[in-house]
Amino acid sequence: MKTPYKKPAFQTSRSNRTSSRDASPAQEEEPAVCNTIRRNIGDDSAQIRTYELEISRRREQIRRLQDDIAMLELRRQQLRAAEADVPRLPGPDLPVQARGRLGALLRILKTLGQIHDAVFLADAINRAVAVRQAEQEIDRNINSAERDIERIRGELRQYQGLLDDRVDWMKRHFKAFKDNGCEGSAFNSYRFTPSSRTRRLLT
Repeated sequence: MKTPYKKPAFQTSRSNRTSSRDASPAQEEEPAVCNTIRRNIGDDSAQIRTYELEISRRREQIRRLQDDIAMLELRRQQLRAAEADVPRLPGPDLPVQARGRLGALLRILKTLGQIHDAVFLADAINRAVAVRQAEQEIDRNINSAERDIERIRGELRQYQGLLDDRVDWMKRHFKAFKDNGCEGSAFNSYRFTPSSRTRRLLT
């Protein structure tokens, strides 16, 4: 029995082979580098998103610290207003001898039965001391917050520089996408919705 004749593959109908190519002419015409560009856009967009989030976090940290400083300054004003109501009596910065005389005065007043005057005097001194101590604590807290703000601003500048560098790379990807005639929009390869600032820089 004869084996039926079978045409070699290269002799099959050209119309069948060309029809499969013509089904997606864009894929055939688009350079292979376009897929690499799309991957680069996706990778860099993820890094841009990370930098934008870090910048946002640090701006929020600075805002909270500035609010803390404002509250501390308000507390200082309230303390000074309260101190204005305290009678002008010797404070804790007096020499030891003067403090001894003040203590002796308190003992005399108690001995004479003038307890009300002694309590008033002691209370006035205690309040003045408390105000001074509170102001010193406020100063320490404000100085600490200001140091934190300066440190965070340094980090913010670093992340802003990294972001700007990455956006410059993204501009090159977008230009390469256009120059190579890649299909669609370069933004379609972006993994996250770009911020309005980034979008302005890329369009």
